[in-house]
Amino acid sequence: MIYTDAFQCLDKFIFRLHTGPMSAPLPVHVIEQTDQAAALLTPLRLRILQLLVEPGSSSRLARALDLPRQQVNYHVKALEKAGLLRKVGKHKRGNCIEVMLQATARSFVVGPSALGEVAVDRRPVQDRFSFGALLSLCARTIRELGTLRRGADDAGKTLATLSMDAEVCFESAAARTAFANDLATAFAEIAARHHRPDAEHGRRFRVFVGAHPRLPDDDTPEDS
Repeated sequence: MIYTDAFQCLDKFIFRLHTGPMSAPLPVHVIEQTDQAAALLTPLRLRILQLLVEPGSSSRLARALDLPRQQVNYHVKALEKAGLLRKVGKHKRGNCIEVMLQATARSFVVGPSALGEVAVDRRPVQDRFSFGALLSLCARTIRELGTLRRGADDAGKTLATLSMDAEVCFESAAARTAFANDLATAFAEIAARHHRPDAEHGRRFRVFVGAHPRLPDDDTPEDS
């Protein structure tokens, strides 16, 4: 099959330009602090966050987990202290008033900043075709998006982002190399055409391109 439209070859094309404030809970929260990561990464606490994607109480959690409420409360308080859970209201149950809790996000990503000095660093990686270079770019993106999102939330502003994802099957290593060369040339030309370093009110964006083999058993649903 020959594609005549450049965008037809993209299995997934996503362009997100947020025009309103982000709702709570966040779709994704980037864990940037070591103590947050430590509070998060136990099987029971991960399960608690999963159950509290929608608001719930400690007593409901205890029943769902089949654990003593005192034990559940200990872990709930640790997650709340780490900023991963928050109080969202109260609910009357019989003669009791239950505090309702909810996870601060629907999913979480542990960012490289949480690993401190052992986190991946882009500076030593020079080979753009290496695994380390791609991983470093991804790590930098996670780190900077976490910081940008937090700053945007604090300022009551929105965050403009763009992402594109495609799957390409190469018939040979030579074809893959030719694609990489064509892509690099096009990328440089487009960047040069739109870059305005002296724009008085301009805002700089990071734009990067990466590729890796698809997992053989990847069954991720594709956009129609």
